[in-house]
Amino acid sequence: MTAHELASLLRVNRKTVYEYAARHVIPCRRLGRRLVFSRPVIRAWLARSSGTDFTPLHRKRPVKTVADGR
Repeated sequence: MTAHELASLLRVNRKTVYEYAARHVIPCRRLGRRLVFSRPVIRAWLARSSGTDFTPLHRKRPVKTVADGR
């Protein structure tokens, strides 16, 4: 996974991903000059960080319903 993909997943700026990677907040590996992020490692990191299981990468927003037909 690229920094751009991870940024869109986390809904943050790509520069934030690079800053967190430099501070060793986000687990990553270097491939030459590029940073790469392993999907399973990122999922595990998110699960540890949030305290919940983050299995699906893309969650759908809940559909708003109108109660009692109003």
